[in-house]
Amino acid sequence: MNDGTYSNCTIIVTDSDGNASNTLTITSFIVDTTTTKSYVSVGNSGTILTSSDNGTSWNSMTSGTSKNLNDVTYGNSIFVTVGYGGTILTSSVNGTTWNDRSKTKRLWGVTYANSTFMAVGNSGTIYTSSDGTT
Repeated sequence: MNDGTYSNCTIIVTDSDGNASNTLTITSFIVDTTTTKSYVSVGNSGTILTSSDNGTSWNSMTSGTSKNLNDVTYGNSIFVTVGYGGTILTSSVNGTTWNDRSKTKRLWGVTYANSTFMAVGNSGTIYTSSDGTT
């Protein structure tokens, strides 16, 4: 895709077995390849890795937790990661500094859409936040 703003789009994701997802309607999104990007990957034992060179090299960051981290997303100029024990960590814009915002239930996923962060976890747990920090 070329840089620019796209409106009134639909997305269908197909997995490696050929199964298609439900159609997701997106009102608007921006593709911008001209700015420096930061990438964040999370994993077991509180692992957080960041890259600012399109994934060529990765740097280990201090997360402040030893719990497994399951997912990470970016929105509203911050990264948010979630994991075991209700772990919620939020970052600076480039993912180098992390702050603990943890809850109580294990969290499996997090996303950012329509100006809202949403984290989901065990027993039907759903947390939402407009700023990712409250």
